[in-house]
Amino acid sequence: MLIALPSGPVLGGVTSWAVRLLNALASTRRVGLLLHRASSNSAAVATAELPLDPRVQVTDLAPLNLPALEDAAGDLGPFLPHYRKALEDLGATRTPVAFWPSLLGDCYGIAAALSREPGLHLRTIGVAHSDNRYDAHVLAHYEPVLHALIGVSPVLSDQLAARCPARVADMHTMPAGVDVPIVCPPRPGSGDRALRLIYAGRFEHDPKRVLALVTMSDALLAAGRAHHLTLLGEGSARDELLAAQRDRAGSGRRTIEVVPPVAIDRVGQLLREHDVFVLASRYEGLPVAMLEAMAAGCCPVVTARDSGASRILHDGRDGLLVDAPVGSDQSDTQAAGEALAAAVLAHSDVALRAMGRAAHALARAEFDIASIARRTGDLLDRVASQPPRIWPEHRPAAFTARPGQVGSGTVPADAATRMERLLDSLAGHRLAIHGTGQHTRELSHVLRSRLDQIVAFSDDDPTRRGRTLLDRPVVAPESLSATGASDVVISSCLHQESIWSRREVFERQGLRVHRLYD
Repeated sequence: MLIALPSGPVLGGVTSWAVRLLNALASTRRVGLLLHRASSNSAAVATAELPLDPRVQVTDLAPLNLPALEDAAGDLGPFLPHYRKALEDLGATRTPVAFWPSLLGDCYGIAAALSREPGLHLRTIGVAHSDNRYDAHVLAHYEPVLHALIGVSPVLSDQLAARCPARVADMHTMPAGVDVPIVCPPRPGSGDRALRLIYAGRFEHDPKRVLALVTMSDALLAAGRAHHLTLLGEGSARDELLAAQRDRAGSGRRTIEVVPPVAIDRVGQLLREHDVFVLASRYEGLPVAMLEAMAAGCCPVVTARDSGASRILHDGRDGLLVDAPVGSDQSDTQAAGEALAAAVLAHSDVALRAMGRAAHALARAEFDIASIARRTGDLLDRVASQPPRIWPEHRPAAFTARPGQVGSGTVPADAATRMERLLDSLAGHRLAIHGTGQHTRELSHVLRSRLDQIVAFSDDDPTRRGRTLLDRPVVAPESLSATGASDVVISSCLHQESIWSRREVFERQGLRVHRLYD
């Protein structure tokens, strides 16, 4: 089997999942890992150290004169020979090899292109790692070439079944596996020290909502609960977390400590020094970091009740599930932090540590990597016996449209016509375009021809703000009224309904909101 990481070995659950699964299978299967160069647009991305079994065959494209896959604009040709060579080295010219793309639609596009090549015995497996519309959309788009569709939680499996009902027989729920010790690790000095809480993951506003953890710490301090909060990771919100660490130093009753990423095989040691794992995410699949914490005996205290966590945790027994609002403009961060603090305050340190021990027992029973590896091996044998699945010749293999083209995995073929018609109907209005992603890039020629109408762009992603697009500023949604805009056009198909449901951020500024799709 071959797993591809199209953004490189970046810090995160998908990288940890790949490393652990490959290591667990290396003694019985021929396995490989293919790594890309990280995108030049990736903000503050940390690279993870990969403690790989020496039997894992690694193909690293980063040193080669190739663009990042995210920057390739749908041109998959330069990558195909390297993928083909990695598959051939694993025996794909003689026997079926399972290929596991991940994260990016164009990574699946490479699988689609290779499925057409004679002589390669390719079996492609798709995995939905997160509870977002993109992952489900990619798997539904490439369903014709997938031999198996996997959700890492029952929630994600149910979503896949709704999107691809004809493929239910080929769907599986397969969580990430983690290393779970037989005996729950004891908490050092647990009777005479402050409660120790930890977050491990990307420092991001969306979806991780990481600044809510600072609010949580403030609320715990105000209630007199002594504690130490460790924030382990890297990402675009790092400077804000470091500022919070400086501003809140010296209180005596609490400490906030920002810690740089550690190697995958050292995460468990750090988790064993803490009592509670906290997660403020707006949405998740089944977080690998949470499973790692459970394996170490940390009590998980998490938001996102509709995520995979809500299907495995028993509230009050082996963790705490926290109700927290989900907003579009970071207005929910304060409420989420206060909700997490309230959940912690409602339980004694003794009760939280008891839930940590129960969480370890649950991880041992359900998520031990040896058990997950056996289940994966059974799946590999199953797909190997299936006939090839070939991507239709009339459909482009790439998920991203080539420059100058409209119509891709996330942009309908009539998007340009729709945008032209809508902008014509708004002649004389001062417009803001919400969304600066693929949809907007593919329609840039339409927008450029009507720049006299457009005063600004906005985006929910804080890392995209402060820049310009088509010589217009990119600002936060809540700041659009300052640009003089009178109307907002949602430039997205994949995320249109989610943005529309949160349009109050625009309407309370007196802006009218328009969407392209019914």
